[in-house]
Amino acid sequence: MLLEHIDRQIALGTDGYICIKANSVTEREVIDKLVEASRAGVEVQLIIRGICCILPGVPGQTEHIHVTSVVGRFLEHGRIYQFGRGENAGIYISSADLMTRNLNRRVEIACPVHDARLREQLQWILDSQLRDTAKASLLLPDGSYCSKHSAVAFDSQAYFMQQSSHIPAQPGKEPPKLIRQLRRLIKGALRA
Repeated sequence: MLLEHIDRQIALGTDGYICIKANSVTEREVIDKLVEASRAGVEVQLIIRGICCILPGVPGQTEHIHVTSVVGRFLEHGRIYQFGRGENAGIYISSADLMTRNLNRRVEIACPVHDARLREQLQWILDSQLRDTAKASLLLPDGSYCSKHSAVAFDSQAYFMQQSSHIPAQPGKEPPKLIRQLRRLIKGALRA
């Protein structure tokens, strides 16, 4: 299933888009397919907290692959796969990391997300982590990491604590009373 979705994006060339949030990428077949996607001009955004065996940004090979690692206060284990953009994007949640042991020696599952509100929440998570400039590092073509900085720091994990993933932030709109109360309670507990 995973390789077929990547193939569909490869067929779209520069109109293709892949975004994957996982803990690790070590499975050779998946790596080769993502490299093939990059060669076809597909934009590939990977949010990989742990081991990543793809060297992004190598001219003619992985120049369209970008790897972001967000390591902060929380040890995240979310796995989200997005193929394409907009309303027609295929969005999946999964139990599997992109590792040989997960894909070839275990029973893992990935399921499509059809509900519009859930899709919006998952997109919000991906977008927030890709925007992170406080705890995010970028994997470089030589295998080293550099911090992702900007004039205004954005910490996705702090943002997740401030905003409910069930109610994406809307500028100028006051959050519901229950959300405000929960935030005050959490801030009080963190100070204690």
